[in-house]
Amino acid sequence: MKQLSTQELRAEQLMILDTIDAFCREHNLRYFLHAGTLIGAVRHHGYIPWDDDIDLGMPRADFERFLAEFPQTGPFRVVHAGNTPGYYLASAKVISERTVLIEQVVDPIPLGVFVDLFPLDAIPDSEAGLNRLNLSLIVPRNLLLLKNTLRSSSRSALKNAVLRASQLLLRPIPTRFLLRRIDRRSRSCNGKPHCSRLACICAFTYGKREVFPGTDYKEAAELPFEGKLYSAPIGYHSVLSRMYGDYMKLPPAEKQVTHHDFTAYWRKDHTE
Repeated sequence: MKQLSTQELRAEQLMILDTIDAFCREHNLRYFLHAGTLIGAVRHHGYIPWDDDIDLGMPRADFERFLAEFPQTGPFRVVHAGNTPGYYLASAKVISERTVLIEQVVDPIPLGVFVDLFPLDAIPDSEAGLNRLNLSLIVPRNLLLLKNTLRSSSRSALKNAVLRASQLLLRPIPTRFLLRRIDRRSRSCNGKPHCSRLACICAFTYGKREVFPGTDYKEAAELPFEGKLYSAPIGYHSVLSRMYGDYMKLPPAEKQVTHHDFTAYWRKDHTE
């Protein structure tokens, strides 16, 4: 199989993004450029130069409708824990069937070049309520991460041995059990009073830096990304300032590297 160049990888991701955008507009679903993709749109009007993925956030109701209604025929399909055995994330991906992507995880599953979809859930307005919710998710989130972390030469032999022993102990705990618990707790505040803030609580990658007033996502703005306009939260300045601080300032050169570890190939039967 032929490996995709960075240009080919991005072109395939942009085709997926265009498909998601068209589907959401046709079916009145909300989505928003998210995390590094949002900062790329604002600061670079496209990809962060050293980045190689696209992240989208969806309010939970729209996320669930998207998973249920997005067509599973054609060059792109959605994968998630409910339709893909061995899938190990509480988020979802829309993948390209024309490609094969190999991730560096303990038990890789068949994937293609993808765009990530992250559910945005309501969370309590009070800090005490948020702390209780987060506390109930810390254990299953961390166990899930531990089960899927590869041993690495960058760690000491002792740390790798501890990781291996931990994974052996965790093997009897099904990934699907952890995902169900994360999913159930993550959506527990949706539709309830005093839960007007939003976060991707199922992953909570940025911790409390990714807790936003619901008003930041009440409406959509359109921002340019690689020559086209896509949906972004109306409060994107507030969102990015909270997540990254002075988001218009470039990080030091040594940090201008991708954080993703995968290799993508064209399928053998793909005709370019």
